[in-house]
Amino acid sequence: MAHYYLSIEVYGKGEHPDPLTDRILLAITCPIDPSTGKALSDPTLLRAWEIGEAEVTKNLVRRFFGSRAFDAIPVGFNLAFSLWFIKHKAREHLKLDLGDAVFTEKPALDIKPALVIANRGVFKGVAIGDGGVREWYENVDLARIERHAREKFLRFQAEYARLAKRLR
Repeated sequence: MAHYYLSIEVYGKGEHPDPLTDRILLAITCPIDPSTGKALSDPTLLRAWEIGEAEVTKNLVRRFFGSRAFDAIPVGFNLAFSLWFIKHKAREHLKLDLGDAVFTEKPALDIKPALVIANRGVFKGVAIGDGGVREWYENVDLARIERHAREKFLRFQAEYARLAKRLR
């Protein structure tokens, strides 16, 4: 059983993200220690501008939706968003219907609810990274998108460690 941090950065022109029209730009994955949240290796960045969105999707499906549910457990912040996009992109690019099993049968660990509880039930102020991905992409500042994804991962690790310590 391996726990992997998972986060995606997407691009779209709409007010709200939509996996039917928006694109995955970058995915970041990394095996983590489930008791501390610390990275067990360097993160893997899958850059759609280098390998294409279909290849990013294929890599994510292979990693997280292999033959056994517990082989790679996605861990992150607001995972429903990432899994929702992967579900739709798998249908679009791989002609693979992951169905609702993405949400109902796949073990996953999302720290967002715990962070809201730790924030006295208040959602405001609970985030690990909001940013200007749309602007950066339109200005072809791909390095800034990567930096943003890496910074989110570092904030995630810090929040995970803080939660783990509080819950011990």
